[in-house]
Amino acid sequence: MLLSDTTSSEKVKLVEIKDKALKIHLLKLGIQEGDVVTVSHRVSHGPFILQHLSQEIALGSKNLSQIEVRHYSN
Repeated sequence: MLLSDTTSSEKVKLVEIKDKALKIHLLKLGIQEGDVVTVSHRVSHGPFILQHLSQEIALGSKNLSQIEVRHYSN
């Protein structure tokens, strides 16, 4: 499943970041494959706000289709 297919308040595990530049950018922010993030807010046809640990980042819709995720349950 792609990150673009998720809903607000959904907790997912990052399985694969397909775009190398995006992968490096997220790594600089402390986010990598295997991490669990929460989709804290989703703007219709716009960015997603992701929460990871104590930080929130916005990802544009172009990037959402480059990240493969799976549902995460404790």
